[in-house]
Amino acid sequence: MTWRFILVALVASNVRAQPAALAALVDRWAEHFGVPSELVRAVIEAESNWNPRAASPAGAVGLMQLMPDTAAAFRVGNRFDPAENIRGGVAYLAFLMEQC
Repeated sequence: MTWRFILVALVASNVRAQPAALAALVDRWAEHFGVPSELVRAVIEAESNWNPRAASPAGAVGLMQLMPDTAAAFRVGNRFDPAENIRGGVAYLAFLMEQC
């Protein structure tokens, strides 16, 4: 197995893991808040593996694993709603990026 085959397989598996509707939400909110869409995708991949019902023992839930206080601060009413979760999570990333 060559490294090119492995790379193509990894990229293909990531593309399949991103339903089109979720990818569109990522692109929309990333552009709106000025956050690289690749960063948003990486956060979602690492935090929830594209599972909108993901929940951690610490209380973080949804695609971007928002904690209750973070969700409230960014006006996310339903942390399990992919649209709200992505919007709030990207807004939070933009806020963090501004702090640097």
